[in-house]
Amino acid sequence: MGHWSSSIVAILAISGTGTCNVAASYKGPSTKGCASACTDLSKSLPGKVTTVANAAAFQQIQSGYYSTFNSDLAPACFVLPTTAQDVAAVVKAAKKAQCPFAVKGGGHTFFAGANSIQDGISIDLQQLNQVTVNKDGSASIGPGNRWGRVYETLDPLGLTVMGGRVSTVGVGGLLVSGGLSFLHPSQGLGVDNIRSYQLVNAEGKVLEVNQKNNPDLFWALRGGGNNFGIVTRFDVNTVKHQNFWGGGINYNISELEPLMKAYNRLAQPETQDPKATTWFAPVYFPKTGLWIINTEPVYAEPVSTTPEIFKPFMESPNQLSNSIRITNMSSLAQDTPPSGGNTVAEWDITMKMNTEVVHYMHQRIRDGAMNHPALDQVAFPVQILGKTTLSHTKNRGGNALGLSESDGPLLIVQLGLSWPAGTSAADDEAIYALGDALMRDVKQWSVKKGLEHRYIYMNYAGRSQNVFEGYGAKNHARLRQVAKKYDPEGVFQKLVPGGKKVF
Repeated sequence: MGHWSSSIVAILAISGTGTCNVAASYKGPSTKGCASACTDLSKSLPGKVTTVANAAAFQQIQSGYYSTFNSDLAPACFVLPTTAQDVAAVVKAAKKAQCPFAVKGGGHTFFAGANSIQDGISIDLQQLNQVTVNKDGSASIGPGNRWGRVYETLDPLGLTVMGGRVSTVGVGGLLVSGGLSFLHPSQGLGVDNIRSYQLVNAEGKVLEVNQKNNPDLFWALRGGGNNFGIVTRFDVNTVKHQNFWGGGINYNISELEPLMKAYNRLAQPETQDPKATTWFAPVYFPKTGLWIINTEPVYAEPVSTTPEIFKPFMESPNQLSNSIRITNMSSLAQDTPPSGGNTVAEWDITMKMNTEVVHYMHQRIRDGAMNHPALDQVAFPVQILGKTTLSHTKNRGGNALGLSESDGPLLIVQLGLSWPAGTSAADDEAIYALGDALMRDVKQWSVKKGLEHRYIYMNYAGRSQNVFEGYGAKNHARLRQVAKKYDPEGVFQKLVPGGKKVF
């Protein structure tokens, strides 16, 4: 997406190490049994356990996180399993020692402890990276992949999957939480395109989970996060696809009003096109006072002329950059380049489709709602959850999100903040407080306007946001029942402090 895209990647999670005193402030279960557990695992899984004694290897693994909130945490050991049986061995060892553990796929979830842990066991799934196409047309994908590698494998076969839109985002976190993609208007969310899971449960057993085997667990895994075990393989739908029309376009903020009108058309039944999708992200750089608008229009056909729905985006003046072209999925996913070394915080809410919220947030930030000298970037992307996207849930076995076609069209409203590593804990908390306050105000604005919706998209949710309440009381209760059935001792509630919990 060009120069501006590299500037906003730290906060566009639609997507080094620092020192922000996270380790000192991080609180979790007792880790007194973890050193012995790591020693035992070093013997049973030779070559797959790394401790700080191997400083170079330890630091290399530790640096592989999106936000310094997690790269600053130092576990007692990292374990890099290569099979589901290895994962099972780690779960058994952690449970025996009552040692808390974390699970990392791509490491993109930002808040402290989400996918790393201080003094516990960190299971890094990067070696579980298979990408194979099955005879039934599905693809088996390991949770340690990042989406760029998945697309690079499938593109030459003329296939693609409903996965992340940024190459460096991990497979596992996206597919257990929601799964917006470049194809979600026509194919549904990522969770609705999963046929089967291989899962290591709280007893360290390897289960096959689908609509026939453990169907209640299958439903819960479609949006239930890390509450039920560790997924070691996803079997997902593929679609035949070669090339797309698409790319990134950045604009001067002066184009806000006409572009918002154009964006609104993507959600309206009389003008929407299920082959078209884009996010819409105003971005503010506080240290320079600069504002831009970032978009990534994608059309799911290699058309030779601009699709009607995107003509206002292409014809809009004051473009700062434009990389629209005919290209494949792996190239599109590389438009937002890798980031690292920053501290990141995010939040989101959902409301009935109404683009006035963008003007409200723009004005609030212009009035000083995000004033803090450490802040580098402030972005508030909005993304459409249309009726066509939500219609696929019912037809593909259902999911735990609590959404149906009648809910749409909805608008996911995200806030993303980025600031340099090395800020004080006090500054970190001050910035968090600003973000919390603004999103509370946005929520209240939606209530007053009659636009409120309970749903919170897990992949962007803030550290204190209660995602599962947003799924609705019935689904939340059902998720708790499934957790109690498959994990009666609460291993994934008590020993895995990271992630969003159903209890």
